[in-house]
Amino acid sequence: NAPPPSIAAPAPPPIFRDPERPVASRVADLLGRMTIEEKISQLECASPAIARLQIPAYHWWSEGIRGVSRAGRATTFPHAIALAATWDPELVFRVASAVGDEARVKHREAPSAQYHGLTYWAPATDLARDPRWGRVMETYGEDPYLVGRMSLAFIRGLQGDDPRYWKVAACVKHLAGYAQETGRHETIFTISPRALREYYLPPFREGIMEGKAALCMAAYSGLNGFPGMANSAILTDLLRGEWKFEGVVASDWEAPRYLRSKYHFADSDEAALAAAIRAGTDILFQKHTPYTNLLAAARSGALPETLIDRALTRAFTVRFRLGMFDPPERVPWSKIPDAVLGSQEHLALAREANRASLVLLKNSAVPGRLDPSPILPLDGRKLDSIAVIGPYGDRLQFGVYESEIKAAPPVTLFRGISARVGDHVAVRSAPWFDLDESKKGRAHAKKLEEARRGQKASIEAAIRLAAQSDVVIAGLGLGKKNEFEGKDRLDLALPKEQQELIERVCEANPATVVVLINGGPLAIDEIDANAPAILEAWYPSEQAGHAVADAIFGDFNPAGRLPITFYSSHEPLAPLGEVEVSRGQTYLWFKGKPLYPFGYGLSYTRFEYGALRLDRAQASAKDLLQASVEVRNVGGRDGDEVVQLYARRLTSSVPMPRKQLCAFRRIRIPAGQSRAVMLPLRISDLAYWDEARRAFVVEPGAVEAQVGASSADIRAKAEFRIE
Repeated sequence: NAPPPSIAAPAPPPIFRDPERPVASRVADLLGRMTIEEKISQLECASPAIARLQIPAYHWWSEGIRGVSRAGRATTFPHAIALAATWDPELVFRVASAVGDEARVKHREAPSAQYHGLTYWAPATDLARDPRWGRVMETYGEDPYLVGRMSLAFIRGLQGDDPRYWKVAACVKHLAGYAQETGRHETIFTISPRALREYYLPPFREGIMEGKAALCMAAYSGLNGFPGMANSAILTDLLRGEWKFEGVVASDWEAPRYLRSKYHFADSDEAALAAAIRAGTDILFQKHTPYTNLLAAARSGALPETLIDRALTRAFTVRFRLGMFDPPERVPWSKIPDAVLGSQEHLALAREANRASLVLLKNSAVPGRLDPSPILPLDGRKLDSIAVIGPYGDRLQFGVYESEIKAAPPVTLFRGISARVGDHVAVRSAPWFDLDESKKGRAHAKKLEEARRGQKASIEAAIRLAAQSDVVIAGLGLGKKNEFEGKDRLDLALPKEQQELIERVCEANPATVVVLINGGPLAIDEIDANAPAILEAWYPSEQAGHAVADAIFGDFNPAGRLPITFYSSHEPLAPLGEVEVSRGQTYLWFKGKPLYPFGYGLSYTRFEYGALRLDRAQASAKDLLQASVEVRNVGGRDGDEVVQLYARRLTSSVPMPRKQLCAFRRIRIPAGQSRAVMLPLRISDLAYWDEARRAFVVEPGAVEAQVGASSADIRAKAEFRIE
């Protein structure tokens, strides 16, 4: 009999398909198999499939700053500015982790679709130096330390804790100095080295060096001579050189097109795109494919293949770290069940985060009444009727980047309050007509006139309803026509029709509680003078009505604190384009008296502070000084206190901030009890950037440590010296 034919051993899989190999080897193997045309196609945000290598298409653009956005049903959490108001990084971590879980489910639904990827343009690590900025809602406020802590928590929650695979790749944005919409596509700001290093850059440094963020987005705006995505001093020297960033730098949406059309940075699109990649940008985020221009740049020699490989090494490393080239069973995050999407657990977390973000701005007795007690919390047993009025009485405004299809029907103030009090209290609302004055034309003018008549009637109806009710809950605030990406505000006022409404409502019924729905700060001096209670609710979660009702009726004690200063007017502010914060911007440098200071927030209870104790009287630049203080709840309710530690230089050879936040802790203290609060102070945080030495310098001298309930409510002080 003839011997059986030999059976050839199966060919081993390509190295890039072998999950046992190091990621660097796999990426190098993959790039070695790709043609120049295939490589260039992968520099685009919408990267096409490469069929012969069985590489699926991938879209880098997904949004998740406060929940999975633009991808159908998902949980909408409070906006970033609201999360910052919690002063609770652990809670922000849990929110981000939930967003990451839902992102994994969405990716499984449509792995190659836009908004279904695993690279999320979040968090926004920008600093809100000016309250008029249209994107304040997307930030964690005005303070570098607070923004850094919150960004770090969000990054860690989103990316997960697996040593091999990221759950989702987080992106810190927008590097660097971006803080206004006006002229953002064509303005190059000149920012001093001190302002850049001491104010704008620290949160990004923390997100990258401590948080290990996978991606970084370059700003639309330019900095010190170069557009954001073509600034090698930032994207290469600083980001890669100093901070050792190994991830992907992405341009912002359509930014590649603006290099030539707005900035006139190069004579051709090919030259502009080549300059961006040469400067350190890796992924080009553009509607109309840049493929043709990139290919022309490569063939002309303006874009060497070595630079293309450099960009793609970073890009594919991220995709490998997300497990996109490995069997799903090896990736722990692929096992997240579909049931987490909009789950009851996530809705409960949205409500918890919403509650923690509420800032009680005012709580006093009702004017003209004998009872001296603050109006809040309300006692539903003593009420027969409640009027819920205003533009956000029975409608919610979420700001930008909410989930288009909520996990559950959004809970308005009217619905939340009605559910809380039950049938024994009559809860009534009045309709509201919105005015859209942004559109032009005769047809719209006619509609606008009709809307004005409708709004006038709705105001009159609200006044009548207020006069007939025991208590009024007025939902006021801003929306997408007032502040959003692409539009800054001219002032800090509420819309005029809302000012008229609340003035007349307070006259008709002094027992009025104002609930604010907004992103950026508001100048509300007259409301503060007339309404006995004001609750800042920001752009909330879909559980907003329940959270606000919980606070108003005392089911929990509100303890949110302002992550940004509320001014009495826009008039004391520097011009919108002023980038040097030392010229009077933020609590760090502002010398006037704000309406509500940074870190401010009231409680239904009272806290007393003991002496501030430091573990040493002298410290060196590398030391971690430990501060401690005993805080006692001397009121009648359990509550959270946000203990804030500031430092003020008593001696310095250069101008320094009036004070700066160095540590904080949100802690729950039962009524009648006290807690010892430990707060670490890094002496290196007190450094200034020496422009001559091009280095941070901790200057010897006296420092005053301050602990208190806000930047303006300091309860105890202690001095130490830096040697």
